[in-house]
Amino acid sequence: MMASINLDLYLHVLTPVHVGGSEEKHLEAGIDYLIENHQVFIFDQKKLRNRINDDNQYCNALENGKGGMESLLNDRRIPVHEVSLPPKSVTGMPTEINACIKNGLTGKPYLPGSSIKGAIRSIIFNKIYTGLPQEDQRRIQKAQYPDNDILGKFGSSLMRFIQVSDVYFDDTETILCNTKIFNPQKSNPDIEWSGGWKHLLKNHTNDKFAPQGFTFAYESIPTGAAGKFRLSFDEALFNQAKNSRKLNIPSKIKNFFSNGFEQTIFDIIHQYSANYLINESTYFKHYSIAETEQICQSYNNVISNNQITTPVFRTGSGSGFHSITGDWHYPKNHVIDDVWGSPYEQAYDSNMDNPDFDKDYVKFKIPFKNRKKMEGGLKWKSRRLCFEGIGKNRYLFQPMGFVQLVTSTYYQNELKDQIAANKKEALAIKEKVLQEIKAKEEAARIAEEEAKKPKLRSLETVKKEKQIDGEVIGQQGIQLFIKPFVEGFEDHKLPIRYPAGLPTGTIVIVSATVIKDKIQLSHPMKKK
Repeated sequence: MMASINLDLYLHVLTPVHVGGSEEKHLEAGIDYLIENHQVFIFDQKKLRNRINDDNQYCNALENGKGGMESLLNDRRIPVHEVSLPPKSVTGMPTEINACIKNGLTGKPYLPGSSIKGAIRSIIFNKIYTGLPQEDQRRIQKAQYPDNDILGKFGSSLMRFIQVSDVYFDDTETILCNTKIFNPQKSNPDIEWSGGWKHLLKNHTNDKFAPQGFTFAYESIPTGAAGKFRLSFDEALFNQAKNSRKLNIPSKIKNFFSNGFEQTIFDIIHQYSANYLINESTYFKHYSIAETEQICQSYNNVISNNQITTPVFRTGSGSGFHSITGDWHYPKNHVIDDVWGSPYEQAYDSNMDNPDFDKDYVKFKIPFKNRKKMEGGLKWKSRRLCFEGIGKNRYLFQPMGFVQLVTSTYYQNELKDQIAANKKEALAIKEKVLQEIKAKEEAARIAEEEAKKPKLRSLETVKKEKQIDGEVIGQQGIQLFIKPFVEGFEDHKLPIRYPAGLPTGTIVIVSATVIKDKIQLSHPMKKK
């Protein structure tokens, strides 16, 4: 359908954003990538197979699990950077890496329009709901399909008239963000909740942060990236539809955009996020731990960017229950202490003496598993935070998924040059890191080659070290003959029992003793 209002806007990424897709998968350490010196090398499978050039060896390496591919690369002396994508930095040792959704043609990340539309939908829902009288709110709380009351049924929903294009970041490289779960803890019902970090799937949360243990890395669109997209509203069709008796558009939304589509969208996003960000910051202050000040500072940075003309909202992984669908249940705060049940049970408890309240619906018609799912969350207490090392035992923490909505004019005048400068700096840093990796690999290769060269020792040194370097110069029966690299013994031929034999010219290191200025060889002996 042809939209009558088209807004050409930009999304400016404030904190790392990750959206996965059905074709993307979790990457496994050792099979899909290797980590060396805090750098993640994700295999380029085409380069890897071409360089190995042996399907049997490739398959055997996969069958050998996490260490198989690394062993094969070491045995074949293939530098990992030659069969990988450009390396990405990561803090800690993630349990797995979650790949992000990418453009199939360019391989660059993008945000689906459906993700942005979903965030806007939740904000519109919240705006309408919080403006209703309490009796209407209570009715909607116990409705099986609250969306129908607020936004309209599927055929007449307000969201049918709003379209959002995908946001492409074709000049942006993804980063890897390792994440940890902040998880308030409570050992028994009689004590207060306190802040903590989750280190295992179950029963291991404490207040000591660690960069490993139940950490998951997300391939993400980095802070500072910006992508263009179009937000459209078919105002003409909406005006026609809201006058139709058959479509039955809810009265609450008929005049929702009376102040103009663009102005309304910017205003409600700003208002919603202002309240949401304060509630999130209060949540972390309430469950204070050693990292609270730094976490709250990262939220303050987002708060400072949330202006009426440049509103902020949250999308993608890590955004959580409150920023997707759930915040309308808890308009006052996100602290869990004072709320133990679901909105349905709260309504039931607060209306025990109300003869007009449908207690039977709440008590019997809401399936127990659904009520349990809501009440068990206790305002959905966990939060996922990115972390990055900034020194010895020091970390920078960030929430995920915050983006800023800006006009094309703001982008051109305020952001474009800044983003270009940041990208240039990032490319320079990336090139420096790659050169350092190559230099280290070359140094390691030279050191390995040097270590294989025979070492010339004096007789006194042999007496102390009880070993020599030698070269295989022949074999007779079960006897192997070794030329010793010992000063004054270069023309000697020393025997050692070795039925298996070794090729002539092989450099070995072998145990040796000196008796009356004569050298006698013994096992163990190994190739150098």
